[in-house]
Amino acid sequence: MILEIHENRTIAGADAVRERAAWGALSAIPAVRSGRIHFLSGDYLTVPGPRVALATEAFARVLHPEAFK
Repeated sequence: MILEIHENRTIAGADAVRERAAWGALSAIPAVRSGRIHFLSGDYLTVPGPRVALATEAFARVLHPEAFK
C-alpha cells in the first residue's frame, strides 16, 4: 500500500486519476499494480505537534478500514 500525503491540496476526482497514472511508471511495485494507492491531505499529517493523534487515526483508517465500521 502507498500513502501519498499532500499538505495543502486535496486529491480527488480527475486529480486522483492523474496522480494514479503518474504512479503507473513504477508498475514493478506491487501496490501500484494492484491499485493500492491512497491520498491523504492536511497539514496535520506533516506538521509535528499535538495533532499527531489525528494523523495516526487517518493512517489507521486507510490501513485498517474494517476497524472503523
